[in-house]
Amino acid sequence: MEKNKVEMNVKLLFGIFSAGIILILPLRAYQYLKIIEPGTGFYSKTDFSVPLMYLLLAVFCLAMFFLAMKNKKSTAYKNTAGKIPVLGVISFLVAVTLVADAVIQSGNFTELYYGTTQNSEIAMNGVAGGLMKSGALPLLFESIFAVLSALFFTVLGINYFTGKSDCSEYKLLAITPLAWAICRILHRFMRTISFIKVSDLFYELFMLVFLMLFFMAFAQLLARINHKGTDWKLFGFGLPAALLCLLCFVPRFAMLVMGKGSLLSDQSPPEYCDFAVALFILAFLMSKVNISKGKERG
Repeated sequence: MEKNKVEMNVKLLFGIFSAGIILILPLRAYQYLKIIEPGTGFYSKTDFSVPLMYLLLAVFCLAMFFLAMKNKKSTAYKNTAGKIPVLGVISFLVAVTLVADAVIQSGNFTELYYGTTQNSEIAMNGVAGGLMKSGALPLLFESIFAVLSALFFTVLGINYFTGKSDCSEYKLLAITPLAWAICRILHRFMRTISFIKVSDLFYELFMLVFLMLFFMAFAQLLARINHKGTDWKLFGFGLPAALLCLLCFVPRFAMLVMGKGSLLSDQSPPEYCDFAVALFILAFLMSKVNISKGKERG
């Protein structure tokens, strides 16, 4: 009876997530087409969709979080090795997109570096300080941790194909996705923006907050370090993170496909790593935290 109740709660979590995707993504696409200022990502005006978007996000994210927390005693990550080819493929996809992110951010760092060093006023006051103020240093570290995270997901992918390890020995590599997300959010906090009109950046910041919380719990459980009582966080933080990743990627990608890329913010293009990470979170939750199958709990 308890097992059936847990299984029903897991289905309810994914049902809430699916409902959120169905309602939120079209609404965001509407905002790009009607009320978002091209080039900046700011709202040029506000209409019903702005408070509705905030309301929907709050309702769905809080519902998933509190339902996961309610069932924290019965939720468990399965700390067992085994072949999961689908999760292996998605892990490799995440690794590829992280390498692409590293290349892009390295290029952005190079631009900022040369712009800083060639500015005589900044050079007189210290290049290091200028690089920090411009957000260049977080970009550099984002590139570094993106490469290390790509290595980590490659190792995960290999193990999900071979089934030889539960990956608990990769303790240092396990924290690299968390460090990557931290560097991403640091760079965004250093942008000069209008918090009154901000649109794209607002959702990116919340996406990264949930990603950091998910990757922290993920690293703890994978490496078996201070992990007791954190299993439920995979759902509580992972599903909102996946929802926000898709919110930040899918409508932007749709604008590109529709030939309306000019409507997007110059600083917030579609980032394929967000889409890949969302797929990984969903596949991971379905295959490694599906306690209704009665697998061993960690």
